[in-house]
Amino acid sequence: MALLDDMKDLQEALAVTNRIQNRHALMIEDHQRWLEAVQASVLEAHRLIDQISAVQLVTQEGLQKLEATVQAFIDSLRRGGNGRG
Repeated sequence: MALLDDMKDLQEALAVTNRIQNRHALMIEDHQRWLEAVQASVLEAHRLIDQISAVQLVTQEGLQKLEATVQAFIDSLRRGGNGRG
């Protein structure tokens, strides 16, 4: 009888262990999906940062050209010209 009780206890313990392993497997799958979503968000953030950086470079270049044009206009006026060169 003790052997049957021991077998029953082992089967119950195995069932509990299997439930825990299944739960952990589901938690790992959930975590992997979450991690993939975070990685996709990070990639999108990097893409947006790159776009913003490119726009800032173009804007800076445009401002530098505008500043040079305004300075040339002012210099022309100082020389008594009409601002066109």
